[in-house]
Amino acid sequence: LWGHSMGACTCLLYAASGGDQVASAMVVDSSFVSLEVVIQETAAVGKQKLAESVAPAITLMPDMFIPMAVAAIRRSIQNQAEYDIREVNPLSKCDKLLLPALFGHA
Repeated sequence: LWGHSMGACTCLLYAASGGDQVASAMVVDSSFVSLEVVIQETAAVGKQKLAESVAPAITLMPDMFIPMAVAAIRRSIQNQAEYDIREVNPLSKCDKLLLPALFGHA
């Protein structure tokens, strides 16, 4: 298996859930640790870019609202899709990996 970014995350989750019966090794390039963390970091960067371009007043909004917004999004996804974004966390599944893996990160 080979994956980059979300694909690397998918490889790790697949291998941890029994994919080692199908694949014999994997190359994982630049996987993230947690989807929830990626969403929070992306929102923080988006807030900064928005403040620099069209809405300088957005810098007055405290960063504490970002985790609150992510929590609301998480609940919405749980209600509509019956899925928890916290399950997209390859780091928590690494102890179940049996495949040899080559990790890269740039």
